[in-house]
Amino acid sequence: MVSLKKIDKNIRNPNLFEKILLVLGIFFVMFGYAMIHKMVVTSGMLNWSFVQAIFLWLIIVILIILVAVVENVKEELKIIIGKHGEEIRLLATMSGKKPGKK
Repeated sequence: MVSLKKIDKNIRNPNLFEKILLVLGIFFVMFGYAMIHKMVVTSGMLNWSFVQAIFLWLIIVILIILVAVVENVKEELKIIIGKHGEEIRLLATMSGKKPGKK
């Protein structure tokens, strides 16, 4: 069986922070849903505390998604900056100038 990593070498592995964020995100989604479900079952009707709980739970979920996106952008920019440096050095050697000198 051919792995996806062998097919596309541009796929990067998630770092430790992203793995921890995934576990925490799954935990907060499941725990928040269970607590809100428990609140609805015990109270039996919609009330102001239910609306507050839903709103705060959605804020936490959106915050976790935003943190994951920012971390991914940071890692991708690190890769792009590295490749950009290599390209600048290659262009400088092709033009006959030393890199970093005018």
